[in-house]
Amino acid sequence: MKKDQAVNILIFIPPFLFALASLLNIFGDYSALAEPGQFLRPLIILWIILILLIKPYFWVIRDWNWTSMALSTTGMILFSSEQYFIYQLICLVAAILFWYIALSLLRHKLKTIQVNLVFGLVALSLVISMTINLYNQASWSSVSASLQFRWQDHPLPAKLDATNIRPDIYYIVLDAYGRADILEEYYDYDNSTFIDDLEAKGFIVPTQCRSNYSKTILSVPSTLNMDYISNLVPGTEYPSYWWLMAPLIQHSDVRRMLEDIGYRSVAITTDYNFNSVFTSDLYFQPEPVILYDLEAGLIDRTPISFLSPLLSKFAFYPLSNDHEKLILYNFKTLSSIPDLEGPKFVFAHIAAPHPPFVFDETGHSQKPGYDKMFADGSALPISDEDYKIRYIAQLEFINAQVAQTIDSILANSTIPPIIIVQADHGPRMYTNFDSEKDTCLKEAFSVFAAYYLPGIDPEAIPQDISSVNLFRIIFNNYFGADMELLNRKHYFDTDRLYMPEDVTSQVDTCATP
Repeated sequence: MKKDQAVNILIFIPPFLFALASLLNIFGDYSALAEPGQFLRPLIILWIILILLIKPYFWVIRDWNWTSMALSTTGMILFSSEQYFIYQLICLVAAILFWYIALSLLRHKLKTIQVNLVFGLVALSLVISMTINLYNQASWSSVSASLQFRWQDHPLPAKLDATNIRPDIYYIVLDAYGRADILEEYYDYDNSTFIDDLEAKGFIVPTQCRSNYSKTILSVPSTLNMDYISNLVPGTEYPSYWWLMAPLIQHSDVRRMLEDIGYRSVAITTDYNFNSVFTSDLYFQPEPVILYDLEAGLIDRTPISFLSPLLSKFAFYPLSNDHEKLILYNFKTLSSIPDLEGPKFVFAHIAAPHPPFVFDETGHSQKPGYDKMFADGSALPISDEDYKIRYIAQLEFINAQVAQTIDSILANSTIPPIIIVQADHGPRMYTNFDSEKDTCLKEAFSVFAAYYLPGIDPEAIPQDISSVNLFRIIFNNYFGADMELLNRKHYFDTDRLYMPEDVTSQVDTCATP
């Protein structure tokens, strides 16, 4: 390579560093949800965009240094949030001004190549500062990596008997669906019509079912691995990264035990990367490309959102405009699964009736009245009265979808299936995520559950069943396992995600405004 060609390449380092810094900034805001592996694809795409712009910019500008600086500016505008763009601009102007004054004192003129050098130094400084801020996440990624391979050598908690008939098993999580008595006491809503319909179909509906955790990220992996998180993953007390639990959901003990006796795993995409079981034998998603967490945040928070109409042709990002579509897609897909051959373990996590409240009781799309987000409790910017009205409206629509889906599954299943419909935690209108003392624990832990368990004596299901024992009971009764039921414990999750407070003795208390 000739010397001038090498120089031409080097002067284009700044725009790529600015793009990296901008992505690191957004990644910092999503670091609790987005595991480090999510970073690679958007970075490559941003860099490709810059590469494609080099020649067109040079044809117009006719100077390589000015082309590089124009690309840097374009990247800052397109790939940064408004706040971070202003911060980058201030840093850049200050650095150029400092360089100009320094050169003036030395009686030198400011040259174009020097300005481009300042661009590069500022961009490098931004990248270094953001990398330092994210260092802890990178260090904890090794823990996640070790968990990814836990399923390969972790012994199964029990051996299942495959000699009996193997029915399809559906585990349908309805996020934040409250128990009947909670809906009546705090939401002035009578859910008996829906429950009576389920019981008429043969479902068991426990009256005192509770979750073991008050947040999805601990409740779902605990249920799927039939144990408490502190036993499953000791030593993760300090980080607050949700993505650390992804391996426990993707390679759960429940899935592995069923696959060991010939079941196929089936999963439907969810709103979050961490609980989407991509590794299933069959994985259903509405579009070829799913944009999770970081990528959805990049689109929502930067001017690159102008590409949304184009992206919607082949990509799906559930955290934004596609949340309503994903809820409907889950129910539609569940109805089609009985047609698949062989015994199946089906996992579907439907983020409703949890906020955002996007449906009315008839299924018409509703605007939440605030920026669409999955906040709840004290973090949700609406009044308690508005919360009640919108929550119940969405719940009524979900009830109708659940009823239709169950009818379809039962009608099209050759062997009567096992159907588990259960919330991961209760509704959280009266939840303060910073303090269990200011939270209605009774509301947050009291969950709706309905079990279709053909051939099982209803008395085998305790009325006060907790999630951690659900599959232990099913495996004992259907597959000859002899798994001991665990003592019922309840943990309230604050910002110290993996150091939850034991609130077992207070789980029926309620602190309301």
